[in-house]
Amino acid sequence: IYLHIAGAKSGVYVYLNGQEVGYSEDSKNPAEFLINNYVKEGTNVLTLKIFRWSTGSYLECQDFWRISGIERDVFLYSQPKTAIKDFRIVSTLDDTYKNGIFNLAMDIRNNAPITKLVTIGYELLDDNKIPVTKATKNISLVSGTTQTVSFDKEFPGIKTWSSEAPN
Repeated sequence: IYLHIAGAKSGVYVYLNGQEVGYSEDSKNPAEFLINNYVKEGTNVLTLKIFRWSTGSYLECQDFWRISGIERDVFLYSQPKTAIKDFRIVSTLDDTYKNGIFNLAMDIRNNAPITKLVTIGYELLDDNKIPVTKATKNISLVSGTTQTVSFDKEFPGIKTWSSEAPN
């Protein structure tokens, strides 16, 4: 179970059932805390102790009101013990501007107590939902770690986008 704080200004301590879970002071970016070890069955008490001034306050030196508190959503979510944590897709053209280059990177997290063997894959579809390419990889993911899995593919003679021809 994860606690996601999308924004709290400027520094925030997180407590669950009286136990300190963690601290964050990057108020304009989300902070996430794995709270499995702090949650109990039944009613739980979540406390956020927010400070207006922290060492991060002076890095955020824009011209705006200095009001502290929760600025964005706060929510709980859960995932399987082995799951995709994040992914990044980069699509670009080669130096000839004729061929497409596709790169997909996925961060796979394993919170299971044992090493897991997992299969990671993707399928890329065209406008008509017809598969253009697909690939899979098998990885061994050690307990308590996150591993990045990357896929690269080049597409010759790709239809490029412009405002005159928005392919």
